[in-house]
Amino acid sequence: MHYDSLRVAPSDLNHLTDLLLLRDENPHIYDLVACSPALGLFTAKMISADEIEDLADVVARVDEAAGAADGSVTDMIEALGGDVVQSPLEYSLFAESFTGTAWPVNDSYPKEQLDEMRNVARGSLPAESLPLLMRMQSYGSVKLLDVLNFLSSGDTEARRQVLISYPLATCVLIENEAFRSEVDSRREISPFLSRNLELDASQMRIFTRFERAISELSYRQDNELGSSIPLKMTSRYNSPQHNAPDLSQVRSLARDASTRMKLEQLSDGREAADHTDTLLALRAFNIASEGQRSTNLGAAPFDRVLRRVQAGQWGDASERLSKQISKLATLHDYTRTTATKIATAILVDRFRRDQEIDMDLIADAAHRVLADEQVDPAAAEDLGTFLTALNTRSWMINQLSTHFARVVGDHSSLKVISEANARWHHIHDRIDNELMSTPENLEWPPMLGQVELDGILFRELHSSEDLIAQGQREDHCVGSYSRHVLGASKGQLTLIFSIDDPASGTLSTAEITAEKTRINDDTFTYSWSCPQHQARSNTPPCPRAVRAVAGLLEHLDALPKDEVEAYIGQIMQDPQNLKDALARSISTFGANVCDPGLPERTVSAIASTLPKSLRDTSIEGWKKLLEEQLEYTNPIQDIGDTVHEAMAKMQPELEPAAQ
Repeated sequence: MHYDSLRVAPSDLNHLTDLLLLRDENPHIYDLVACSPALGLFTAKMISADEIEDLADVVARVDEAAGAADGSVTDMIEALGGDVVQSPLEYSLFAESFTGTAWPVNDSYPKEQLDEMRNVARGSLPAESLPLLMRMQSYGSVKLLDVLNFLSSGDTEARRQVLISYPLATCVLIENEAFRSEVDSRREISPFLSRNLELDASQMRIFTRFERAISELSYRQDNELGSSIPLKMTSRYNSPQHNAPDLSQVRSLARDASTRMKLEQLSDGREAADHTDTLLALRAFNIASEGQRSTNLGAAPFDRVLRRVQAGQWGDASERLSKQISKLATLHDYTRTTATKIATAILVDRFRRDQEIDMDLIADAAHRVLADEQVDPAAAEDLGTFLTALNTRSWMINQLSTHFARVVGDHSSLKVISEANARWHHIHDRIDNELMSTPENLEWPPMLGQVELDGILFRELHSSEDLIAQGQREDHCVGSYSRHVLGASKGQLTLIFSIDDPASGTLSTAEITAEKTRINDDTFTYSWSCPQHQARSNTPPCPRAVRAVAGLLEHLDALPKDEVEAYIGQIMQDPQNLKDALARSISTFGANVCDPGLPERTVSAIASTLPKSLRDTSIEGWKKLLEEQLEYTNPIQDIGDTVHEAMAKMQPELEPAAQ
């Protein structure tokens, strides 16, 4: 690629100290590398609306704009006019010259042009600042060119010293224009940083100790690897294959640690070993942060460990903490299962206080279902409605695992939690009162059975085997729809039909639903619709099948309301349906949710698996502890409200009085 280039001597410039202009084959695009004491080093790829033959004309415009700028490169670009836009050059072009680390470079530049760009950049940087870049290579989100600009403008010595003294705050110092004037005025910037980091004076003294440790170890004469050595000390991974975290990550870690420890826990920094111990404190906090995330226990149990560590002991403390956390690898099983049992007990306690729910009647019906005894139809309907409503929200019961873990963490040490976890794993089989869903085929009475309309046969699928066979034959998911059909209630129902041509076989599969709709205060009806209608492999059904389903909906609309309600009653009272729904609820909720005595039995059963400080907690106490951890919705309340509303609708519908 052809380039025009022009390097301008300082004597030919009024406001800049160095300037290099490059132009490629496109006469509208210029690469610019320039510097001045006010603006520092800056680069740009300028796109001009005008074609300029002589690069000297561009030089004059750029130099004049630099004089008009108020210490800002952005102001300079704006001064060039609205027809010029700025885009910084890739910092990979300059990386190797300043950090010693090679980066992939855009190969469209001739070598001599790359050398010229790098020479301008190196010439802008005071010689004393180059070792800083070579040693402090991990600037996180701050780009190399931003660092070069910072170090080559203003009071360069003051800026160099502040980056040496506050390496963790590099991003903050460079990205915040307000800091530059503070540094150039040689004011004490610790108060300024304190406000930016939201640390009080005592916390800032701890943060400064971390800064000093990073700085001292990075610039030691015998440390050729610079900042990578001290930064790696803060990593929770003590192995060569893991990279060191960058400065911005360690800054966040140091800020967090500064709010959770005391200054006397850190060595005074007189020896190199003191700085190493200080950074191992950050490693301990890094390990603790990962432990908080992986266990959901919150900060409290980890802070109890960290607060006891004395200066000089952070290396051993990190190892002990890692071992303690490794013992909690199976903690999620304990917290999830125990949280579910406690939440279920709280839920049942609410049910037995709810005037719309007769828990004694439901408990008796559930017992008869499990014992294969005759169940009163009204009781069976109550039980069916209760279980259907409960199972529609059952997924929410597991949302309290994290909150339970946080409660345990707030009240216990890691050692005690580890012991409770071990006890639970020894006896949880004895605690669990789980009834698995029956693996047998589920059958239910059909509503229409089989009906032929206009030469199309509608075959109602009324068993789990029928649905599975249809799904396998037609290659779609209808095999899992037993729960939809068996979930019928007084407010809605679902039917599944195979639409068949007697001559050619199955055309499609249709899901037909009915929803109870009130016409006025005293009268209601059922509205029929087809939410899903698919041919093989979920492809659209043929027009003939679509017309046939429209005819089926008309046929269903004509059915007497009493006939529809009788079918719903059969589904809700079907013993096998009730047994399966009961089994699913017990499996999901981890206990017999139909047992009004469950709360007291749960408290007794789980007591030995809890930390001692929580063993005497009542159901009401657990309710308060969990609610304190909730930030948004309360799953127990949502489930309870759903069941309450469903049971309230069980009240008899009033028909209009006979005229």
